[in-house]
Amino acid sequence: MEEEEEEEEEEEEEEEEEEEEEEEEEEGEEEEEEEEEEEEEEEEEEEEEEEKGEEEEVERKGRSERRKRLRRERRRSQEPCDAGRKTLASAASIKIKRAQV
Repeated sequence: MEEEEEEEEEEEEEEEEEEEEEEEEEEGEEEEEEEEEEEEEEEEEEEEEEEKGEEEEVERKGRSERRKRLRRERRRSQEPCDAGRKTLASAASIKIKRAQV
């Protein structure tokens, strides 16, 4: 009888150990899944940040191009004025030379 009880106790202990091992395995698997999900989320966030950075760079380039174009337009609009001034200055210098002669 004692042997049977001992065997039953051993079997119960073995079953408990097996259950504990299974629980530990399940917990380990859950932890791995959580880690994988976290890694995926981090990768997605990094991709989003890269896309935002690229968009910002494109915006900066666009603004830079706009500024350059506006500067060119301003210079071009001032060129005729400068040319007119030069013409007036040369005409004045011609008049001065004639007056001196």
